[in-house]
Formats: sequence, C-alpha cells, structure tokens
Amino acid sequence: MRKQWLALLTILLVAAGLVMIAGNAFGAIWYVDKNSPGPVWDGHSWATAFQPIWAGISSAASGDEVWVKAAGQYVETITLKSGVSVYGGFAGTETQRSQRDFKTNVTTIDATLVTPRYHVVTMIGMTNTRLDGFTITGGNANAGSLPAPETP
Repeated sequence: MRKQWLALLTILLVAAGLVMIAGNAFGAIWYVDKNSPGPVWDGHSWATAFQPIWAGISSAASGDEVWVKAAGQYVETITLKSGVSVYGGFAGTETQRSQRDFKTNVTTIDATLVTPRYHVVTMIGMTNTRLDGFTITGGNANAGSLPAPETP
C-alpha cells in the first residue's frame, strides 16, 4: 500500500512540474488600457492595466505578450523589443488572444501630437518580434532617420 501511495505521489509531482514548465514556456501577458482607472497600474490584468503602450513593452521580457485594449487613440511613439509580441484589437474582457476582434476593436497609435515625431514605431535589430492589430498614424519621417545602432 505504501509503495502505491509513493508511486501516486511521484506521478502527481511530475505532472505538476510539467504543468508549471508548460505554463512558463509561453511567457507573461501584460495588459494596456489607456483608460484604466487605477489606482494600481501594474499591467497584470485588465483591471490594473498600464495606460501607455510603452509601459507594457518596457515591462515585458522575451517571450511575453502585450495586449492593448481598443480605447481610442494612443498618442505616443513606441520602440519594440526583441522577442516581445504586441497585439491590439482587444475589448478588455478577453482571456485568450484568439478572442480578440481587431476589425471591430480598432486600436490606433497616433503620433500626431508627439513632439518631436519622426517614427511612430521603432524597431531596430529586432528578432522574434510582432506588432499585430494596430492602425499606425501621425508619423513624419521627412526629418531624417534614426542613427544606425551601435555595434560592439
């Protein structure tokens, strides 16, 4: 009887370990809603979402996703990070990315009021990066380009 309990305990511990490993393999989700009421804006849920997109990107690590609620225009510029996926088109109630509807929930990044504004989205030397479900407007790249990234 004791061997059976030990075998069952071992199986349960191995299964729990596999679930933990699989859960961490997909990275964290960071939430952004420019109208998030606070008083906490830690990006861990829709209720405590960051207000600017750049805050979600800044908090994210490689393998993470940033989910952005369609809440009017986000007046800002953003710089993407390697390995981080940024998705727009959320209503703010979703628990799975597949539930979003970016055609109905238009999410706009607008740099018209940002000074100085050149590029709305900057992505230099990115790998495994995605920007999906956004309308980008208000850029003005006529003033030149960003300097090339430094190499060590």
